[in-house]
Amino acid sequence: MNKWQIENIPYKERKDFVLKICLMYAKMIKQKEYMKRFDLKIKWGDIGGISLFENILELLTRDECMIIKKDFIKNDEYSNWYLDYWSKTTYYKYKNEAMNKLIYLLFY
Repeated sequence: MNKWQIENIPYKERKDFVLKICLMYAKMIKQKEYMKRFDLKIKWGDIGGISLFENILELLTRDECMIIKKDFIKNDEYSNWYLDYWSKTTYYKYKNEAMNKLIYLLFY
């Protein structure tokens, strides 16, 4: 999948896809913390998706990573946290770039 193909996917579909991926990541983090807290072992090995997703987050810029974490992982999209950093227009530009880059890196 190349950049042109990603940009042709409607915004809402890209946003929903990124949200689902980030919610799965957050759920895996919680599961791993639960297993650690009760000293439980996972028979089928460590949760590999966590390290993959964290590696992808490291490839994003600071701004893109902040947007992904706050809007999708913490699911704090409906607050105006971004106004402390950017204008609304710049925020949506960065958000769009962050979603595109995350999708690209997941399928590259």
